[in-house]
Amino acid sequence: MKCSPQVITASLDLYFKGISLRKITDHLKQFYAVTVNCSTVLRWIQRYVALMKEYADKLMPDVADVWHADETMLNVNGQYQWMWNLTDRETRFLIASRLTQTRREHDATNLFLEGQRISGVVPNVLVTDGLGSYASAFNQTFAKKQTRHICKPRFIDKANNNMIERLHGTIKERTKTMRGLDDSESARNVVDGLRLAYNFTRPHSALNGRTPAEAAGLPSLGEGNKWKTLIQNSVEAKERRETPAQTQRRRVIEGAIKRYLEGEGNGVNAKWVLKQIEYLKKNGMTEKELREILSRFNNPTLLAFLHP
Repeated sequence: MKCSPQVITASLDLYFKGISLRKITDHLKQFYAVTVNCSTVLRWIQRYVALMKEYADKLMPDVADVWHADETMLNVNGQYQWMWNLTDRETRFLIASRLTQTRREHDATNLFLEGQRISGVVPNVLVTDGLGSYASAFNQTFAKKQTRHICKPRFIDKANNNMIERLHGTIKERTKTMRGLDDSESARNVVDGLRLAYNFTRPHSALNGRTPAEAAGLPSLGEGNKWKTLIQNSVEAKERRETPAQTQRRRVIEGAIKRYLEGEGNGVNAKWVLKQIEYLKKNGMTEKELREILSRFNNPTLLAFLHP
């Protein structure tokens, strides 16, 4: 960062809290004695959101088995586009977000497949509204995995969609003052940033003050400047640059550990996990790789797999 990290992260935080670029530049001048224009702040946002997204997309959140999907409209340069969101009910983790020009079956299908790719699991229950695209996409994806689809839940039903609709209300409030929705590319950058802000920086009262990322078992960013820590983690991860083989090994181990932590009812026990680890070690996985993967779960008991 050429400018002060505190200045850049303050700009990110204010922007994704719905403060206009003009007011952000005024804030920086008053409190940090830094004079920049709106376009500079916007470039910071676009650059660091892209960096953090690359890092966050490689993490595997430990989500539960009830997911909610919904879509809302965003105004992109005078044209309405659709923002699709997929959220886990227990951890409030925003698993996937997509921006599309239509809301057809393939748009909903891509949302579900992205959620499965990011989490490594499929839900037991999927809750949506009555949009026909959801039913068609569900039949092409989760229905084959014995997932139950709750469509058009009533307001009084326990599995209603109020949670994700409240999220959309928050998003609309924050995008009211935002410049940067001038085209689809910049709009996607804003959508990515909103997802990062929601998952990693915003404590949730329903989670006892934790962020959705912390509730989903991802590394804590501490009590201080969460944006700064997230950027530092992203830079360090980029410098390490996983090879495709390392990425594949990491995803296999993360999937095995997630199934193990769910309990032996699904047929997975410690012996099975050790066999997976032994196989991957024969195919190039180092003890350092394994330690880094296990440490991400914030569960000290898992380190026993290092020295069985």
